[in-house]
Amino acid sequence: MSRRRRGFTLYEMVLVLGVTAGLGLLLAGPAAVSRASLAERAFWPAWQRLWRTARQLAISQHNETVLVVVPASRRVELWAPKPWRCRQTIPIPRSLRWLDGPTKTDFRFNAQGWGQARTVHWRSTATGHHWQQAVQFGGSLVNVYETA
Repeated sequence: MSRRRRGFTLYEMVLVLGVTAGLGLLLAGPAAVSRASLAERAFWPAWQRLWRTARQLAISQHNETVLVVVPASRRVELWAPKPWRCRQTIPIPRSLRWLDGPTKTDFRFNAQGWGQARTVHWRSTATGHHWQQAVQFGGSLVNVYETA
């Protein structure tokens, strides 16, 4: 007398789980790169807003403000006086690396909103792209260039 089978056998279940895990692994890599790329692209408009806020705060308060890039804690901070305190922060995406040294770097704005002209470099570990940030004289404009 034959018994009726109900459900999967152990071999069938292992086969289905193996195929599902394989497909998941194949799709996980491109999805992670895509998420990292989106996070990097969202970082630059946030950086522009923080930059503009720092300049406007320096002008309106007639006092120096400072933007500080802290690579160790992966954030950018806006510091303003009276008394000196951190007013605003934005996180740096995990896939973005600051190439201008391991220590913190600051961008200072004087009471007229002027800053020092300079160029800083970032590198994406997800896409391998190089980001170059050019701060023009006076600090009024920040141009971000992406190269492969």
